[in-house]
Amino acid sequence: MPARLGFAFGDTPSVRPISISVADVSIPAHSGSHTPQNAWQSTVYGLLTSAVDPGTLATLTAKVVAPATVRVPDSLRYTVTLTNTTNTTVPLTGCPQFAEQLSVVPVKLPTTIGARGPLNCSDLPPAIPANSSVTMQMQLDTAGQIAGQGGLTWQLLDHGGREVTAAVAPIAVQRN
Repeated sequence: MPARLGFAFGDTPSVRPISISVADVSIPAHSGSHTPQNAWQSTVYGLLTSAVDPGTLATLTAKVVAPATVRVPDSLRYTVTLTNTTNTTVPLTGCPQFAEQLSVVPVKLPTTIGARGPLNCSDLPPAIPANSSVTMQMQLDTAGQIAGQGGLTWQLLDHGGREVTAAVAPIAVQRN
């Protein structure tokens, strides 16, 4: 059964998903103390940080395409593409939630605006087939935002409200 695993390589805080098959693979017992954060460690790949079941929202990847700049009070219009890189269909049952956030750090105090809610499931297929993508049009109001360099974060949330995948795009907020 293929499983999608996240590994942290070296000293970087980023986690890069890779797919490997764990069918008929015996995992050696871990000697020493272990916690959920370091339950198993491979001498080849590093620390195992996550594993997800095929066919779940957590197997999707997200990509944000947004303009490099947005002017206050214009709405930020961008797209999010959810991609299923597995060989298993991922159902969108229950209309998953999302969260979007535009943060600007003009000096030392960050300013953030955002929204959270269900995806527009009437415009989405009931499932994302294996090795397929779906692109959604998104919009976020920038009224009241302070000008400066910032970033847009988009998150897909599971039915418990936890992030299962996310994407970030740099954005400069400008005043008219």
